[in-house]
Amino acid sequence: MEKETLPQIGTILFSKDFKIVGINSIAREVLNFEKGYFGMDLKQLHPQKARSKIGMIIRQLQGGRENVTVTMLVNVLGKVLLLNTTRLEITSKDDIVFVMNFVDISKATGAEVNKKTGMVEVKKIPVFYQNSIIYLLQSDIYFIKSEENYCYIYTKQKEYFVRSSLRDLTFNFTGARLIRVHKRYIMNIDRIKKIELQENRQALAYFYDEKVPPVIVARRKVKELTDLLKNN
Repeated sequence: MEKETLPQIGTILFSKDFKIVGINSIAREVLNFEKGYFGMDLKQLHPQKARSKIGMIIRQLQGGRENVTVTMLVNVLGKVLLLNTTRLEITSKDDIVFVMNFVDISKATGAEVNKKTGMVEVKKIPVFYQNSIIYLLQSDIYFIKSEENYCYIYTKQKEYFVRSSLRDLTFNFTGARLIRVHKRYIMNIDRIKKIELQENRQALAYFYDEKVPPVIVARRKVKELTDLLKNN
């Protein structure tokens, strides 16, 4: 696990209809903006797949939430950005501007664009924790649990919240030892000690570290995972 303080921050100001109204020099450099960005729709910077997430954040802010901090593997021009979005009230409640601050963590995550899929893949998963970015290696992770559009990443020491779906993490993270064992779980096969079938016919995977809770394994995945453990 690696940890570092926040690097330089890019800032974009945009209106409630997503039009860019301000930008700092760091954002211009990261996004390769030279001119013509004022009035641009902010969502155009993101691939189609990420636009719904950006829209969800803005709707939360429009609904009255003053600040939303997110950790998202957002592909913007082939870069991985950590986003923080805030609502500003300028002179009246009818005069609202949104601020999106971001950090380019492409190098720190080992990000590369997969030429076949067009997806950004990373070798380390970034999580935001206590005003720092922590980069989780595959070996740090025991399992990842999905909660609708969010995930919790479990390590030996802590669990980390990530605003990303399990499907997106599967696409973005290139760890070969992380196996999808259930619609809600990804597990690190190197951390699994055994699989046991319960009285109710439910299969549970247990870890070498007994403090880490067991994880449900889908029935159709039991044989595959058992075979992998035998050859591990």
